[in-house]
Formats: sequence, C-alpha cells, structure tokens
Amino acid sequence: MGGLLQTIPKSKIESRQAMKVSLMYPPQQLGLNTQAVADLVTFLKK
Repeated sequence: MGGLLQTIPKSKIESRQAMKVSLMYPPQQLGLNTQAVADLVTFLKK
C-alpha cells in the first residue's frame, strides 16, 4: 500500500473539531459484506 505521509507541526494548526460524518466509505461501497467486516475487525484486534 502506498500513500503520502505529511507531518503538520502543531504550531500550524489553528483549530480542530470532530466531524459529524466519517470520511470512510461505507462497507457496502467497498464491496464488504457483514462477514468481511467482522473478519477485518477480528484481524485488526490481534
């Protein structure tokens, strides 16, 4: 997996607040069924 890592100094952050809606796609949009989500959660807990 790839991606770009960006580090933003705390001094550059003016404010932050919780979002009302998650930026994550819903499992169905990712092609995951209930069992696949359960399997993923089990794997991440290890």
